[in-house]
Amino acid sequence: MPRTDSPKDSAHSAEEGSISPLIIGCVLLIIIIGATLTAITSVHLHTQRLTDYADAQLSYAKAEDKGESKLKDPGAAYNRARSRVNAYSTQHPIGASYDSYTVQNLSLEGDTLRLQVSARVHPPIISLFIPEGIDITAQSSARLEEDQ
Repeated sequence: MPRTDSPKDSAHSAEEGSISPLIIGCVLLIIIIGATLTAITSVHLHTQRLTDYADAQLSYAKAEDKGESKLKDPGAAYNRARSRVNAYSTQHPIGASYDSYTVQNLSLEGDTLRLQVSARVHPPIISLFIPEGIDITAQSSARLEEDQ
């Protein structure tokens, strides 16, 4: 006796294979989430490294100060700090992973030296969609005179 397909069997066969788009969509979503998390982590780590670099620049300026900041001329102290920050940048380049590193602001407020720097980074995977990179900034401050 030949077998006849019932309406129930034909409805079931029409739904076959419909799990593939769902699986492909879930895999794509996981890849997008992973790429985004990788980019966010990369930018955060680059920002931390940029902050550490700014701290090192100010530590260099402070260590080389040797009490000269106690002079009455704040302009001279500012000029010495600026030259030392620039000297540190020349002696210790920040690295190839940063584009267009710049000292945005260096100010001397009383006996506190404040530094703001910026750079552009290119996080992995996301740089395909954002080829110009992502701008990051970091700030640091250091007291030139320590009261003991």
